[in-house]
Amino acid sequence: MENILVSFAPALLPSIILLLLVLKRTEYRKRVVLVFATGYFAAIPALLLAVSIPVPTPVIRAYLAAGLVEETVKLLLILVATPKSGGRTPVAAAAGMGFAGFENLLTPQIPSILLLRSVTALPLHLATCLIMARLVDGRANQLTRSEHSFGLWLGTLSIGVVIHGTYDLSLFLPPPFPLFVVPMSVSLMGISFMLLRQWWRESSSG
Repeated sequence: MENILVSFAPALLPSIILLLLVLKRTEYRKRVVLVFATGYFAAIPALLLAVSIPVPTPVIRAYLAAGLVEETVKLLLILVATPKSGGRTPVAAAAGMGFAGFENLLTPQIPSILLLRSVTALPLHLATCLIMARLVDGRANQLTRSEHSFGLWLGTLSIGVVIHGTYDLSLFLPPPFPLFVVPMSVSLMGISFMLLRQWWRESSSG
């Protein structure tokens, strides 16, 4: 048991640290923890469905089998779990962190590789969830109007799919394309912290 914990700790550590920071800033602590756990286990059917889709090319694998399936599951989780009184940003962050946590455990159980994987995968899932949540908040009034809702939902989801698909495609292509993950992960983490900082300021002033 001790060896298992030592192996899994690097995969979950970044998500856990960020989760604790979010919990300090939100009043929806129980909901955020629940969404984190739900996002963790929701990754299982999403990944099973993704691997079951025929993938004749790396592009289809990246954007359809991985991007579309996984981002749809995350967006639905964000929409269902967000309380009526608000709090979509911490919910979205928790969903992304939980999803990344499970995906990291599929990596070969070598602490150094797990830590590297968690550092690169976390920005992807965190950023796509936060960006989609922000878009939903910004379009809330329009999304309640049926004549505009489908196109706006599709547009919101498409942003997450494009980001996710581009990230995965770089991994599926031969070298040196996988190196693109490094600057992309740095950029996505920067976007994530910008959105989280904005939420922290709004919650503090509120």
